[in-house]
Amino acid sequence: MKNTENNQPQVVVKKKRRINIPQAPASNNEKLATIIEEKRTQLSLTSVKQSRPKTPSSQRPLHEIFAIFEAAFPKTLGKTFHPLKIGIHKDLMQSVVREQLNHRECRRGLHARMRSFRYLEACQTGAQRLDLEGNPCGEVTAEQAHYASEQLAKRNVQKDA
Repeated sequence: MKNTENNQPQVVVKKKRRINIPQAPASNNEKLATIIEEKRTQLSLTSVKQSRPKTPSSQRPLHEIFAIFEAAFPKTLGKTFHPLKIGIHKDLMQSVVREQLNHRECRRGLHARMRSFRYLEACQTGAQRLDLEGNPCGEVTAEQAHYASEQLAKRNVQKDA
């Protein structure tokens, strides 16, 4: 329960609506409690929402995610960087890595790998794209290679500035 500016108690419900509860004398606490319970039953609520302090999200470090990738797929996600199959995140989510990493961690690890200098440098026109097992499954197009070179150029400009 909260007290407003006019000292009238209110109940905060889940949808952030406030319901005014009539002011009762201090001696009528039982009457006030019954009024509150009636309002709760009208709204079919079981409890009053209380604010919780936000806890910092615990994220697994990238080096741990990369180690899991490398252990599961040493040919594709190992120390050497190769252009990866388009849509490889879908394959990765259905693989054995799914047992160790959640969806967010897989996406975060792939994003970090694909934004790295070594991955962008590997994206040359005509380079073979690899699936999780290391099999070729397409080539890097000229447009994709141009995009990778633009990203590298942007980073070099930012690095020099």
